[in-house]
Amino acid sequence: MRSAINLEHLESSNLGAGRFYRGYVELLVQDIVNYFQDRTLFQKVPCPGCGGLELTLAYEKMGFAFERCLGCGSIFVNPRPDEVVLDEFNRSSSACRYGRRETLGLTEIQLNHLHGPNIQWLSELMDERFEVSPTLLDYGSSSPYFLNRAMDEFSLSAIVSFRPQLFECQSLAPSGIIFMPEWRDIPDGIDMITAFHSIERMADCRKFFTWAGKNCRKNGLLLLTTTTCSGFEYQVLGEHASNINPINRMNLLSLEALTDQIVAAGFEIVELSTPGRLDVEIVRSAMAAARGKIVEPFWEYLLHFRDEQTFNNLQTFLQMNRLSSFVRIAACKL
Repeated sequence: MRSAINLEHLESSNLGAGRFYRGYVELLVQDIVNYFQDRTLFQKVPCPGCGGLELTLAYEKMGFAFERCLGCGSIFVNPRPDEVVLDEFNRSSSACRYGRRETLGLTEIQLNHLHGPNIQWLSELMDERFEVSPTLLDYGSSSPYFLNRAMDEFSLSAIVSFRPQLFECQSLAPSGIIFMPEWRDIPDGIDMITAFHSIERMADCRKFFTWAGKNCRKNGLLLLTTTTCSGFEYQVLGEHASNINPINRMNLLSLEALTDQIVAAGFEIVELSTPGRLDVEIVRSAMAAARGKIVEPFWEYLLHFRDEQTFNNLQTFLQMNRLSSFVRIAACKL
């Protein structure tokens, strides 16, 4: 099984992430009040990581309860809105519309920084695995840029955008894309299924893994990127992690839960990496901003008093031992 290590230097401010996220959260707080007043419509669910029922309250954020599964360690919103309600929120809420509008304003360099690694990863795996033009299905498509580059750069027999999240940006997607907005099976199957930063936002991610196992062709590929609660950022900061919110981090599955679900769906994992580069920087910044509120004496000492070499070594350690909060997985259908 392959693993990836990436230590290219990246400051989180490079893409204006702090400014963007602050604006997004300000709108999100009000949107949650407007859209989710009636909590009787929420559903209590078993653990999305393993189906377990032994759950305990982890923390609350923005009025939503996050529970921890005692069986697999996953953290997730519970109770939660269903898929129909979430789809409408993603379509029409001020925060989500703001996010799409801000993305349209990014430069080519910024867009390539965001999507280029997935394009390169996809290209390498296609060269290794397919002799003829494969079909590609992208779940939860949110970027016209990604779809346009896939259309331009790859020899694909078809591109399907499954349950797209493009909304008012859909007209920017390339012509020839097949849009499939509803859940349904594909009789002839699909060669490659991608789900980039979608698992953490799904109302029912177990449903997705079952569907992928049923619809991916033999020797086809499942490629996903997501955020895991097994990572350093979430293990150290917990509820104080600034980017935890009930919409973008509805499911924080443990690495063990992710791999178990993929294997149970009939795949063999061929690459599992946590190539994140910002975990140490994020935790350092959070602790500096909340001195005394986050009681982790060892980490407070190390991240406050040690030097950049120590921080780089720590980030390397996290990547090598799959303890970064960002995970990418490639799996082959058996």
